[in-house]
Amino acid sequence: MESRVQQLHIMFFPHLSHGHLIPSIDMARVFASHGVKATIISTPLNAPIISEITEMDKQIGLEIHIRIINFPSTEAALPEGCENLASTTSPQMFNNFFKALTLLQQPLEDILEECRPNCLVADTAFPWATEVAGRASRPYTDDKTTATKLFQRSR
Repeated sequence: MESRVQQLHIMFFPHLSHGHLIPSIDMARVFASHGVKATIISTPLNAPIISEITEMDKQIGLEIHIRIINFPSTEAALPEGCENLASTTSPQMFNNFFKALTLLQQPLEDILEECRPNCLVADTAFPWATEVAGRASRPYTDDKTTATKLFQRSR
C-alpha cells in the first residue's frame, strides 16, 4: 500500500496595513523556507507589496503564493483604490475601511473551502475569522501571545 505525504499548506490573512502585512509576509517566508506551501491572501492593490518582497523567494524555488481577494470598497462607501489603511484620509473613511474588512468574511470562507489549507493564520483585526474557520470545519487554537489566530484543519 502506497502512502502519499501531502505538503503542508498554510494560508496567511494579514490586516491590510503595512505594519501588519510585512510581519505576515516574513512569517510566510519563514514557513516556506522550511518546505511549507505558504499562501498570503491579499487584495489587488496590496498584492504588489507582497510580490516585491517574495519574488526572490519564488526564484529560488520556495512555494510562496498570493491569493487575491476583492476588496469591497464600493459596498463600504470607500473610493476605488482604498484597499490599505494608509489610504484612508478621514475618520469616516477609517470607519468605512473597517466596515469593508467585515465584508471579507464570505470571500475568506470561499477561499478556505476551495483551497482547503491545513492552517490559517489570521490577524487579530479579523475577530470573525474564528467563526469562518469553524464554518469551514476547522478546529482552531487561539494564540494571543503572537497576535495571530491559528486554525488547523483536522486530517
